[in-house]
Amino acid sequence: MHFIDPACPCTRYSLPHIADLENTWKDGGIRFTTQYAGAEAPGFEVAVPASPAVAIWNSDGELTYFGPYTSGQYCGQGEDIVQQHLEVPEQSEGQWTNQEAVGCFCEWPENSG
Repeated sequence: MHFIDPACPCTRYSLPHIADLENTWKDGGIRFTTQYAGAEAPGFEVAVPASPAVAIWNSDGELTYFGPYTSGQYCGQGEDIVQQHLEVPEQSEGQWTNQEAVGCFCEWPENSG
């Protein structure tokens, strides 16, 4: 699930990367959805605090990744964390929240959700 705020300046960097991911994995049995507000999402007990971000659930419905798309300051730059996670899902056993990578995150607007 993509978490996107169109008003966030970082979105312009994440959208091409999101399109590439979806195109690469369209035939791989991966279903993509997008959340455009700070509302609660499945697998989260609280609202997602910022965008752009991505969450990945395995086929059992367990959250296995939440965090930025890449390791670079802007989405689409640096090491592609999501691509690696999708290529080798068995390395992502258990829940992993990425707080180590640098990311461009915008807080959700106060009136969202």
